[in-house]
Amino acid sequence: MTLRSEIIAVRDIEAGEPVGYGGRWIAPRRSRIGVVAAGYGDGYDRHALDGTPVLVDGQRTSLAGKVSMDMVVVDLGDVPE
Repeated sequence: MTLRSEIIAVRDIEAGEPVGYGGRWIAPRRSRIGVVAAGYGDGYDRHALDGTPVLVDGQRTSLAGKVSMDMVVVDLGDVPE
């Protein structure tokens, strides 16, 4: 499956900071996260687990937190600016 979208927001967070519904994902280190304009309303599996791989500009990274209707959050910690 291929689903393409854009990152609509980027935020720096501290280690231990929660992300997503119920704070399901906890940042393991100081990180940058990106909010992607796509969610289960667009066909992304709402049961996808934290750590599910995604590509950002061809760089492999992972899902951070629970998938919402209109957005997903990805860990950009290892992705260059």
